[in-house]
Amino acid sequence: MVVVGLTGGIGSGKSTVAKRLSDHGAIVVDGDKIAREIVQPGEPALSELSEEFGSDILMSDGSLNRKELARRAFVSEDRTKALNAIMHPRIHERAYELFRASADASIVVFDMPLLIENNLDRMCGVVVVVTADEDTRVERLVAHRGFDEDDARQRIRAQLSDADRTPSADVIVDNSGTPDQLLESVDRLWDSRLVLWGRVTEQDESASRETDGLVLFHLQGRHQRFRRRVEWVFGPEAEVEFGGDPDKPLVASVSRHAPGEGGSGGVDESTREKLSWLGFSRQSGSDDRRATDGTEHPLDVWRSGDPIDPATIRL
Repeated sequence: MVVVGLTGGIGSGKSTVAKRLSDHGAIVVDGDKIAREIVQPGEPALSELSEEFGSDILMSDGSLNRKELARRAFVSEDRTKALNAIMHPRIHERAYELFRASADASIVVFDMPLLIENNLDRMCGVVVVVTADEDTRVERLVAHRGFDEDDARQRIRAQLSDADRTPSADVIVDNSGTPDQLLESVDRLWDSRLVLWGRVTEQDESASRETDGLVLFHLQGRHQRFRRRVEWVFGPEAEVEFGGDPDKPLVASVSRHAPGEGGSGGVDESTREKLSWLGFSRQSGSDDRRATDGTEHPLDVWRSGDPIDPATIRL
């Protein structure tokens, strides 16, 4: 199993990408659907929203008036942050539940608009960012979702820009072209990276990893992205040291001040679960022993199944 984070700004076409990946066989965990579920009448989040933004965001039957909440929440950066502070911890918890329920799936896509803003990207083995220029996004929102132009631009600018999203991306899908071009890019992502996850394949180094509309392997920032994932698994106290050529597959030695207790290789159940969501599996032979400062310690090796950008963690 690997969790694929999928994100992009409003009007980017992210939902179309999610639908195509679902058609290919991926399980999609829909962040927007979770967001709707957690604000049903009687849910704690709805009460907190009412306290924060005023009781006028509620309809006469006690349900949420989404349009009124949006009008109040997207008026400023501070108001948007207040909304996210209420919503996203609960979305995070619910996503965990759904990941666990999908443990037997090969590919789980976490379709989340604010994946990066809320640090949820670090729990994904691959992050796919869908981009499109602002004017194209405005046209889509006006034509297909009933926004007026000023409101569309306000909503877009209240979110993270594409330039700020892409450093967190392992894959970039540019949806400034036609619908068919977008689907072709998603198909290539599926065929060349996702469906091959965990399989032993011969990589064609001459094959292009960047074509019109798709960056299949985003090299810039990969060490930082990997470090954030390791720290999410093992905690901020984990010490990460990279070895080898920076352009080659990542190999990281991780030192933990407080190793997990129980389980194989000194890694506890929670840690194994997180590593599995990142697409890592424990390698046979991990019980071999190595000498460190004259003392024998177990070697625990975990390797990702990513066919494009494989990584190894040595504990």
